[in-house]
Amino acid sequence: LIDNSAKAVKKINNTKYLSVVATNQPVVAKGFCTMEEVKNIHKKIETLLGKSGAKLDRIYFCPHHPDIGFPGEDPDYKIKCSCRKPNTAMIKKAKKELNIDLENSYLVGDMTADIQAAKNANIASVAVRSGHGLSDKKYNVCPDIWADDLYNAVNIITGIEKYKKVFNIIYTKIKDGTNPPFTAAIGGIARSGKSTFAFFLKKYLKQKGCSTLMIDMDDWIIPAGKRKKSQDVIDRFRVDQFEKDLNDILEGKTIELKKYDPLSRKNDGTKTYSLKGSHAAIITGGPALNSNVVNRIAGFKIFMEIRKDTYKERFYKFYRWKKLDEENINKLYNQRLIDELPIILSMKDRADLQLSGEEE
Repeated sequence: LIDNSAKAVKKINNTKYLSVVATNQPVVAKGFCTMEEVKNIHKKIETLLGKSGAKLDRIYFCPHHPDIGFPGEDPDYKIKCSCRKPNTAMIKKAKKELNIDLENSYLVGDMTADIQAAKNANIASVAVRSGHGLSDKKYNVCPDIWADDLYNAVNIITGIEKYKKVFNIIYTKIKDGTNPPFTAAIGGIARSGKSTFAFFLKKYLKQKGCSTLMIDMDDWIIPAGKRKKSQDVIDRFRVDQFEKDLNDILEGKTIELKKYDPLSRKNDGTKTYSLKGSHAAIITGGPALNSNVVNRIAGFKIFMEIRKDTYKERFYKFYRWKKLDEENINKLYNQRLIDELPIILSMKDRADLQLSGEEE
């Protein structure tokens, strides 16, 4: 088993959530394994989990694969099916058989097909940087949440209860506001959980009947290959351009820009921002509270923080996922201690509320 995966499943078992596996197993169609062998592999997984006091509530798998040309392939399984992810038959079957509330469930995966399946089934998606870490690029998708691994994902999902009071404060401000759309800003140091908090806030507001526009300052970051060594975090985020575009968005204009891909550190595809039909806007970004425009228009400002040792641990995991070697990660970390961390921390007092992004 992958490190901490049994620990993750055991933690799920002790919550209101079920632990369900939905997996593509094209090895059957390709002739690498028989159906019986795949079932035995799954039995072995359940045995190993059981030794750690963990259990899966159900395993669903798709044995099909549409492409032909594999030596020893099984023609009975060489079909286009409705169960192979990103199709949703396995998810629908789990929903029916286990009476699952998909609106309050999460699909955790490391392949783009997993994230696309979640979107096709209207279920929240969590991408893990372990395993493939969405490096396959088969589908152009963006997960709702990122996590380091399955255990981290479970901690994020089960730990959100601690923020419910804050969510309710913001909802009350939206409900009582006279000049919509209401704007909330979430700043703080890198890897402190800003985007995760924003996602759960949006989810909470949706359940209350409030639609929101998420504005991610990462989409204004200069791609890594075009940055200058003299640029600090404010310059890298192109805060001046962000403020201009933010004003246009708030005035009802539609803005289209190149989307920033954190894995490649390049611009990849486009992203459109429009407030049409939204009750609120949620702005996230490290230097969000440095922006004069944000500080002027935000009805509630939050600063997310973590301990320095947590910051370092998460920083190294993040850049290892990006395939940087240890020497370059060291250099980048030491650079961020000079040109980013002090600048971001100096904005803390501008927030209405400071929150910890530490896992419990």
